[in-house]
Amino acid sequence: MIYDNVAPNHLRDTKYLQAYLTSENKEPIPLALGETWKRVPDGLINKLKEAASFESGYQISMYGLPSFRNLLKDYIGRSERIAGDNRLETAVTWNGTRSAMFDFGRYLLKKQKDQKKPVFISTDPGWDYEGVFCPLGYEIKKIPLSPLNSFQPSLEDFKTAIEDIKKHQGKYLSFIVINAQHNPTGNNWSEVLVEGIIQLAAIHKCGLLIDNAYYGLTPDSSSKTSALEIVNRNWSIIESAKINNWIFATRSLGKQFHCNGWGIGAIMASPPALDIIVNEYRAVHSYNYNALMQKSMEKWMKSEESTRFLTKLHCESDRKNNYINDFFKTKLNYPESSYHIGVYSPYLLFEVPEKYHNEADSINTYIKELFYKTGVLVTDCWATPRKSDLKGKSLKFVRMYTGVSEDILHEALDRLRQNEFSFK
Repeated sequence: MIYDNVAPNHLRDTKYLQAYLTSENKEPIPLALGETWKRVPDGLINKLKEAASFESGYQISMYGLPSFRNLLKDYIGRSERIAGDNRLETAVTWNGTRSAMFDFGRYLLKKQKDQKKPVFISTDPGWDYEGVFCPLGYEIKKIPLSPLNSFQPSLEDFKTAIEDIKKHQGKYLSFIVINAQHNPTGNNWSEVLVEGIIQLAAIHKCGLLIDNAYYGLTPDSSSKTSALEIVNRNWSIIESAKINNWIFATRSLGKQFHCNGWGIGAIMASPPALDIIVNEYRAVHSYNYNALMQKSMEKWMKSEESTRFLTKLHCESDRKNNYINDFFKTKLNYPESSYHIGVYSPYLLFEVPEKYHNEADSINTYIKELFYKTGVLVTDCWATPRKSDLKGKSLKFVRMYTGVSEDILHEALDRLRQNEFSFK
């Protein structure tokens, strides 16, 4: 993928990997991106062999393959506790939720019709919402998360962010991002927090982007917050505020079944909003072309094998988190305040070792030295430029993807220990 005579992309990771592969070092272990490449279930791949010939062409429905759309709607309804009571309609996405969010951004700009600068609120660290919406003219207002509070935001943080936006005459609050199974901290936002954000959106008459990319990575239970369930619960105030057509939700299956490249998932919005998004905005850049993968996913999700796969994956995740916790404490001498294990998304956040703290560019220096000495590639957990927490402590944390197989994860951590990348 990176052997080419042109730079395949502008990522620093690619530059490092290209240089590393010209050496005689160990096989690299790239854990900067949330991708496994090799862990797609065999049963899912085998379903592709059963494809009908018409599934390889364009499809008429811009909502996705109808049989799969209906299965997905039912699946989400049951797993997110909204079965038979969902105010949002469902469509399939076959080219990733990123492009679907872009379409929502275009739709919202037209519907809100405000001449001021649109601003949306998200957390830092967080997913690359900035890369999706800022090219459309949006500005991002970031809520910095702190390791001093286990990277958990508060409702007061959102209230403060809204008040800061309202101070500017030339700006308006367009929407708020709810990422309840948070990427990359792995925290589960409480129902109280999510409900509070929804009520703030109603009070200030702004939209909501509900990003459920990692909802399916942990077992369905009442302890896991379903933002969609809380939207349903607050539908009367949403309608009263007239923001019911400004809510957009995404749900990834690629994260759940280790097939990000398939781009298969779901998007949800009110029936009139979704119809415009899929039939007017989506049609500009994409027809329904991926029916063979949609049908394969449909057959896979109906099988007992997919249920067993998820159960196995959930048990594996628990084992890995226990292993990481023990390894960082006993083998790398990390205090508990200096690493954070994600339970609801597969990432580990940890502070760079103390010897790097006085470096002018401590995080990048650590990432580069770690990679060239061990072959383990991690990344900065913070957006650029990084924020500092309220007490002034420098936030020197990096992010490691932990969704790889246990043997690869164990090898990566062993390389850190063997090369003395302990905290002290």
